[in-house]
Amino acid sequence: MKKASSTKVPARLKRLFDIASFTELFTILPNRDDAVAAAKQAVELQPGDAETHHFYARCLVWAGFADQACDETKIALRLDPETVQGPYLNSLGRSEFAAGRYAESMNAFARHAAHGGPSYLGNLVLWAAACSLSGNMGKARELIREMLQEKPDLCLENMSEVRHYVSESELEIARRGLREAGLPQ
Repeated sequence: MKKASSTKVPARLKRLFDIASFTELFTILPNRDDAVAAAKQAVELQPGDAETHHFYARCLVWAGFADQACDETKIALRLDPETVQGPYLNSLGRSEFAAGRYAESMNAFARHAAHGGPSYLGNLVLWAAACSLSGNMGKARELIREMLQEKPDLCLENMSEVRHYVSESELEIARRGLREAGLPQ
């Protein structure tokens, strides 16, 4: 992650700029409102930093503000267009899925893969569900086969183990799409 600029950073936010993982953010700020407020303040202090916008987007989607998360992720992509192999397109896919825009979600995950970005099982779950819900059953089934190669015991009942920071309602929507595409119960 990029380091903070020379802007004076309040002590409670200083650690935010050095966080190595999203999980760590929620260890430090487990309250969603606090995490969103801290990330928003970080963006205000560093409006030109793509990674700060990305973290803000992840906080927003985690807190249930999917449309805003999509906007922030798009800002991160504009600020750092070279980071197409990194997490930004996966985050956009996740945010679009949460917003109920499954075709856009499918396209964001596909763009990530086309740029050679790594496919994490948790993202494959949402990508496959988005494909199914968008009517692309062939691609959904292909992704399910890939997921089952990585985790042979994956099924509708245990998929929450691989897709973290997703609301129960999003998991139900994902399960519906994956059920239609043939993921075992």
